[in-house]
Amino acid sequence: MQLTGPANATVTNPAASTGAVNAPGSANISSTEFMQLLLAQLKNQDPTQPVDSTQFMNQLATLTQVEQSTTQTTALNNILSSMSLTQAEQVIGKVITSGDGALSGTAVSARIASEGVYATLQDGSEILLAPGVKISSP
Repeated sequence: MQLTGPANATVTNPAASTGAVNAPGSANISSTEFMQLLLAQLKNQDPTQPVDSTQFMNQLATLTQVEQSTTQTTALNNILSSMSLTQAEQVIGKVITSGDGALSGTAVSARIASEGVYATLQDGSEILLAPGVKISSP
């Protein structure tokens, strides 16, 4: 779908995961900027050749999908953060053993990183809480 507005600005396909729209020759623009371009197009359209109503509805539906995807992504990120905090809290004071058995000790703290939750043992070493890691009561 393409939208041509004033001064021949062209906007194409919204990027669903980022809430942005790609404009040829420029960086991503926000959904707010997309809406401003859409309104500018309506204000400045040729009255003898108005925008096709089907195309206009498709553009609005796409904008709605972008906004919904952005909202869902934010909600999912909040859920994942909450789960990581809960997991980090639950391992403190537990005996953690790495999947290969090379590291073992009582977790004194936990750190959340992009890879997941790291348990810090009494000796200062860290174990990423991943499949294969054993967690047990002291």
